[in-house]
Amino acid sequence: MLKKSKSVFKRTFNPAIKLMNLFSYPVKFAIVAVLILILSVYTYYNFYSNIKSNIDLSASELKGDLFIKDLYEMLYISGKVGYADANTRTTLLEEFDKNYKDLEKVYNQHNEISSKEKINAINIAYDKAKSGGAGEAFDLSQCS
Repeated sequence: MLKKSKSVFKRTFNPAIKLMNLFSYPVKFAIVAVLILILSVYTYYNFYSNIKSNIDLSASELKGDLFIKDLYEMLYISGKVGYADANTRTTLLEEFDKNYKDLEKVYNQHNEISSKEKINAINIAYDKAKSGGAGEAFDLSQCS
């Protein structure tokens, strides 16, 4: 069984061995060094590409996190506005206005995050709630 394994090894690598035997040691060393260099460059390039794509993805997630944070606070406030009395409603609308301005600032800095239509839908819902009386909640269903 062992002899058969050796013969498979010899049959597989015999052409390469014969080719390498034709060269002197410096040429053999250069061939091996070039092969190792090519493999190393290929490996490092793939590693670099992978790291770069992970960094780009993380940066994109951070931008989205800024956007989502303000949007989540606005959605939370919108649920409370419909049940609030007049004084609390005014405070909530001021807080909503601050979050809306923050959201708009984030959108203007990173306009690839979301479409302008979603910002406009939030603005329309905000204007309706601001002009409506107590008991009228935001309708932000078109904003997500």
